[in-house]
Amino acid sequence: MRNNSDWQRLATPLGFIRLVLLVDWDPLGVFGYVETMDEYDSYAVPVYDLLCAGASRHQIAEHLRAIEMERMGVRGRADLDAVADKLKEAYEVFGDEA
Repeated sequence: MRNNSDWQRLATPLGFIRLVLLVDWDPLGVFGYVETMDEYDSYAVPVYDLLCAGASRHQIAEHLRAIEMERMGVRGRADLDAVADKLKEAYEVFGDEA
């Protein structure tokens, strides 16, 4: 069972990035399993750093595509622009409050 600190971690800029990576990106198809809630956590800080640096939608999508293909060994998806847009929107809401 998850405790309150798990949910509090989601109410931060990095937490929201983690959530977008898990729900909207999810190249391994692990969303929905409690034990895999942290599967993409190691990618959240580099994405946050890209957002802080003012990366474009295309740069973020290409970063995610590279992770899929080079680190995970899965075929890169074509629909990463929507994920990049959601990440940029989250950053605009939260700013640099990490």
